[in-house]
Amino acid sequence: MEALTGRAIARGLPRLALLALAWCTLTGHVLSGCRGLFTPEASEPPRGRAVVLDYRSPEATLRTMALGMQAKGQGASAWLGAFADSSRPEDGPGYHQFFDSADLQYFQGTCGCEAPTDWRTSQEQEFYLEFLSVRPSDDYAAIFDSVETDPDPTPSDTEALLHRQYRVLATSLDGNGTQIIAVGFADLTFTKVAADRWLITRWQDRVDPAVGVNPSDPEQLTLGRRRLESTR
Repeated sequence: MEALTGRAIARGLPRLALLALAWCTLTGHVLSGCRGLFTPEASEPPRGRAVVLDYRSPEATLRTMALGMQAKGQGASAWLGAFADSSRPEDGPGYHQFFDSADLQYFQGTCGCEAPTDWRTSQEQEFYLEFLSVRPSDDYAAIFDSVETDPDPTPSDTEALLHRQYRVLATSLDGNGTQIIAVGFADLTFTKVAADRWLITRWQDRVDPAVGVNPSDPEQLTLGRRRLESTR
């Protein structure tokens, strides 16, 4: 087995701390012993109020995701709960991520590796935690805007397709600097899995033509590309 370098160990520690925090959040054990897994300095302190989970409509689901991203580690359950999980029979078919072909080609060409052949909720959990480490000390904000040139089709009783342009912003705690850390388009298929739960079953990611697959600002990648990069 290849020995871990000091740099790899240092990089892994904050990620392990985030994994522990998300596990505690998702399993409801925040107050029942998870604190002992890591010292308080090893994980990100909660910011703001806990997110109220609301998936009663596709739009409500997107709002809940945005609030989850804003809450960062404390909002893991809000973001991840928006994706249908095939391991839960009540969630139906489960979520699948589809990448922009240009992102796939660029990623595989630069890393010399194969992209994931399937992307579901388990991979999304890993990505979310990795994404928080992009700017760990900054505040995050996720924005999902409708696309005037690509209006949403009329939904059925059980399925809806939303075309959205998204951005994720990272702002320093002193408010003096804001950086776009994800930008792109997404065609989001929502499925009504219960009376009050509309969850994402398909995310088709697309590169913003105004930014490109290899942006001049290397931070301005699509969420699809961020997902791919999290597998390195």
